Amino acid sequence: MRITIVLEHFSPISGGAEGMAVSVVRGLLRRGHDVQIVARTGKPLEGCPLHLVNHGNYAETATAVAGGGVVVDWGLRIPADVHRLGGGPTREFREYNLLATPPVFHWLKRLLDRLSSKMQKKIHHEESLFRRPQDRFIAVSEFVAKQVRENYPVGEDRMCVIHNGVDVGRFSPTNRETWRTEMRQLWGVPEDAVLFMFVAHNPRLKNFKLLARVFRRLHKEIPLARLVVVGKHRVPCMGDPWLVHAGAVAVPEKAYAAADVLLHPTFFDACANVVLEAMASELPVVSSDLNGSAEMITSGHDGFVLPVHGADSARIEREWTERVRQLAMDSELRTRIGAAARKTAESHTMAAYIDALEANFARRR
Repeated sequence: MRITIVLEHFSPISGGAEGMAVSVVRGLLRRGHDVQIVARTGKPLEGCPLHLVNHGNYAETATAVAGGGVVVDWGLRIPADVHRLGGGPTREFREYNLLATPPVFHWLKRLLDRLSSKMQKKIHHEESLFRRPQDRFIAVSEFVAKQVRENYPVGEDRMCVIHNGVDVGRFSPTNRETWRTEMRQLWGVPEDAVLFMFVAHNPRLKNFKLLARVFRRLHKEIPLARLVVVGKHRVPCMGDPWLVHAGAVAVPEKAYAAADVLLHPTFFDACANVVLEAMASELPVVSSDLNGSAEMITSGHDGFVLPVHGADSARIEREWTERVRQLAMDSELRTRIGAAARKTAESHTMAAYIDALEANFARRR
């Protein structure tokens, strides 16, 4: 099958959402597909032609390159046969972003969005794609699919849900034997500490403030409970004895190897890869309910799903505090939940994800 994937940037060394695209391309190439990449910037991957577009007309270039094959929009929001919705619709995403700011500023942010011609153009363009009857959509979670269905004329016949996959060989509990001691020594974390991990390049949206309140309450009670923050931006609690700032980690599996629990209290995530990577690494995960990958967690069995938004903010903080306390003090619980999390991740492999994509692309030919 000839498959043309269109995205902003393509690089074999990228992580995150871009890394996901690279993993998919490699998987499709191994299965014998003719894969072409159209991007604004990037670096080539062996066996996969890269077509750089400087003039901005991605759709025209992709159609010419595709030669009758399937054109896949990987987040650029251009006319295509198939759109992978790696994030929520822009208007709904902006609303979730407001949860990370004080309510008194919400009216101002909404006003600025309405006055921004760039933002309004983006929203209207996106809505026009949802109205194209020939375009099909892959939502990365039911969380995203619901946002689309409730606000745009996209029926079940035009959209399906395919959750992200994870490389269970790369992200594995066996990494602890190789990197756990090394990484803890690098970060100055005692071997007997219970290390909770928070991964975010946008700590505000991912709700670091909630974890700061939780750990301030628990530090005297459980001094060996530590929170390591992995991400390129520093957080405002430097100097607190419970906090470790790791910065960006080039090899993320090393960070999981050093940790005992992943905390992900995000205000919005379409389908957080970090959750699946942690589960594959046999870590218990506590996720917010505003995260698409939380749909893969059976709360109390292979992880925990807790609210982060509602009228009773004190109750929400108590729930997160109690869960962190429980996981910090009960090593058997961490082991049991982590083992179940690994089994769940094994049913969401990258190979299974590519299987689902292949089947979807084949129906669009």
